Amino acid sequence: MTNLEIKNTLETIAEKEAETTVEGFISYDSLNYDENDCTAYIKNIINPKTSMDMIFQFMEYSDVDSFYTTYKNDILKKQKEYGITEKDLSKFKGDNIANLCWIVIEETAIRTAKELGLKI
Repeated sequence: MTNLEIKNTLETIAEKEAETTVEGFISYDSLNYDENDCTAYIKNIINPKTSMDMIFQFMEYSDVDSFYTTYKNDILKKQKEYGITEKDLSKFKGDNIANLCWIVIEETAIRTAKELGLKI
């Protein structure tokens, strides 16, 4: 896909799903993160060298609580779809809801990147 095609795809997803799905959230934030590179947000989420910065920005409690409340149905659906167990969540320090949210964001970003043809 060309950059314009990627941008158009992200815009379509964001317009339809920004308030209901994690894909919509990622698409919306991708379009607003770096106006010169709409793929930068996704790449930063899935790149181990930059993902920690993304996690720290996201892990403010109010952000996690708000995110979980907004996308709860989609998060729980994706938890089952991605096979994320309580055992998986307990491997990380901190709150299981925050861990679940981040794992779902990261896995969804990886799948979105693949669909957009981004190298990961």
